[in-house]
Amino acid sequence: MFARRLVLLSVAACSNTLPASGNRETVAAVPTAATAAQSGEPAKTIDQGTFAFLLSGRPAGEETFHVVAAGDGRQLRTKSTLLRGDEAVVTETSLRLDADMRVVGGEITVVAGATTRHLTLKRDGDHLIASSPGQPDTNDVGDLFVMNGVAAHVGVACWLGGTEDREVSLFPGLTVTLGAVQSEQLVVDGRGVDLRLVPVSGAVAVDVYCDGQKPILIDQGGAFTAVRDGYQGLLALVARPPAKPDLPPEVEDLPRTVAVDGAKLGCSLMVPRRPRGAKARPLPAVFFLSGSGPEDRDEDTVGPGGVKTSIFRRIAIALARAGVASLRCDDRGVGESTGTLAGATLDTYVADAVAQARALRKEPGTIDPARIGVIGHSEGGTVAPLAAVRANLRAVILLAAPGRPLDQLILDQSAYMLRRAGMSDAQIAKEIERGRRIYAAIREGKPYPEDTRPEERKQFDAILPWLVGQLRHDPAAAVAKLTVPVLVAQGGKDFQVSRADAEALRAALARNRDAAFKFYPELSHMFAPVAKGTLADYSDPSLQVDPVFLADVAAFARKSLGAP
Repeated sequence: MFARRLVLLSVAACSNTLPASGNRETVAAVPTAATAAQSGEPAKTIDQGTFAFLLSGRPAGEETFHVVAAGDGRQLRTKSTLLRGDEAVVTETSLRLDADMRVVGGEITVVAGATTRHLTLKRDGDHLIASSPGQPDTNDVGDLFVMNGVAAHVGVACWLGGTEDREVSLFPGLTVTLGAVQSEQLVVDGRGVDLRLVPVSGAVAVDVYCDGQKPILIDQGGAFTAVRDGYQGLLALVARPPAKPDLPPEVEDLPRTVAVDGAKLGCSLMVPRRPRGAKARPLPAVFFLSGSGPEDRDEDTVGPGGVKTSIFRRIAIALARAGVASLRCDDRGVGESTGTLAGATLDTYVADAVAQARALRKEPGTIDPARIGVIGHSEGGTVAPLAAVRANLRAVILLAAPGRPLDQLILDQSAYMLRRAGMSDAQIAKEIERGRRIYAAIREGKPYPEDTRPEERKQFDAILPWLVGQLRHDPAAAVAKLTVPVLVAQGGKDFQVSRADAEALRAALARNRDAAFKFYPELSHMFAPVAKGTLADYSDPSLQVDPVFLADVAAFARKSLGAP
């Protein structure tokens, strides 16, 4: 899924930490609040502790925090060290809060490698002013203030959550919703916990867990997690992934290994279970190509939280019931697969896809080598048409597949996220135009424009070979070359890949008489029914892949591949 790999300008500049927003590196677009009034009374400690950071479930630093009270106000002091690859980002903050938990002043210092940045906050009436040397002041309404990768700032939601949803403004001028508090009594690490969950939604989704009013765990869908010392046992309770669907008795899943360039993929071949003594007839088959980012063979994300719909497993079961076998593989470096995704390009993924087609054709007596198809989801839908031509496949199924060059998708996603974050049309237009110039430079092999932010340069550099290949690729032109049956399926509440992409693919397939199109108005990028179609949907453990969609995919595969 593209949003996990790409730099979404301004809002989600880094998916493995609390997303940044606005035009400053240090101001984040999530929620939290706090402010303190100065008083002559002695300070009294209200709360203090340590958080351990996890990025996709792996240790990534820690944070110490201290909250003191004096009169009606509070002061929140934090020091955090967030490890991102080989770099440590050290952030120290001191916020003064008033009785309403609004920031009235503060000092922030961020040290990342050789770069040190300072930010000063002060309040002027309803406005909070942020000053940084060498940059113009930011002056905007803000009830809450959050720093990137500072858990205690987000933890202020434990003080603010109530019995009903509540909208609050997040500096600089964004809007987030603090969901109604959900309470439960638990025993964690041998102690009783008055567990309260405050869901926070807006440009991103964050769950804040509290023991009474003490923040104890902050979770951004498993991508960024902060757990308080003494409450580590809570991780197992809140990060338990939904159970994968059981196999029906008429289906079996056989272990397989596929050799690709520089790695071996751990895979499963799902087939209909044949009655004992029944004459074996070779089956048609498909293989699956997943979206971006590390995912297992069921297209579930790695680590706690994240996307856990097991969409590929559910489709495979529907296919097996329809008489179509399927091959699902863990991504490189995930599960039972060796290798790594680092340095992979579009050509790498196409070569891996061709290897999977070749492996299916080497299943003597089980798979008919002349009746092989492919199912590509999201970025996998970009790879699938290229693999279909190279491997001479019989059918192609494209699920939420891009129909336009990648930069157009990224900028559409960025505009969507910025709009939901509450930015003005003028701010969004300026940011999107900046993005166009950046991606144009990358496509043409030119230096980054001067206004490309340091964190963006680092992320672009890390994926540059892959990104250049994607930016120079036209998905619709590749699809136009397909002469075999093609199904294009698109959800109406998908904010990553839009209906415009499906229409571009439809136009490219205008001369293909065996092309079919399915549009599902209420389904998301994961083809599950959702109410709003936001990032919060991805962390919803109750998501279920739509049964009508599953039946449509199985029926198309059965017809186009000639299943018995």
